[in-house]
Amino acid sequence: MATTKKKKSAAKKPAAKKSAVKKPARKAGKKKPTFDPSPFESFEGERLVTLLGASPTDMRVVSILRELGYHKPVGEHGVELKKLGLSLTFDNDKGLKQIQFEIRRAWTGHSRYPGKLPYGISSDHKTKESDATMGGTPPARTNSSGGGWAHWDMPGHEIAIGFGKTFIETVFVMARP
Repeated sequence: MATTKKKKSAAKKPAAKKSAVKKPARKAGKKKPTFDPSPFESFEGERLVTLLGASPTDMRVVSILRELGYHKPVGEHGVELKKLGLSLTFDNDKGLKQIQFEIRRAWTGHSRYPGKLPYGISSDHKTKESDATMGGTPPARTNSSGGGWAHWDMPGHEIAIGFGKTFIETVFVMARP
């Protein structure tokens, strides 16, 4: 005689209860406050160049950082003011060793530097205009198609300008060892 097995029916689980706590509705017209760089448009980048070699605890450095809205102690490697398109790199032994002004490289996470660049360089300069501002053809250009980098030796430091196909993208000022 054949025996038939009855299939066990799967017990139905009760549906999970939805949380009774609701998130508050977002108020229409309320947006996160955005950063306003306009107070920094008159900031002279040349002032930072005069600090090359200065310790992060030097009162001139601390004062300028406060003016730029940075009130913490300088980190191990420096300060990144991404909303201002500005980075300062310090070396423990030699002080401020590099200043980076970002102009058109948003992929770095920096906004456009709103202030005045050193040596009369303008963020609106095209490649040839910056060559003329800095005193003619640079001693080194890493890409003959117009983009790339150009370097100028200055007393006590070096300027490196990164170019896109048409405009300046970034400016580095580096202390010499």
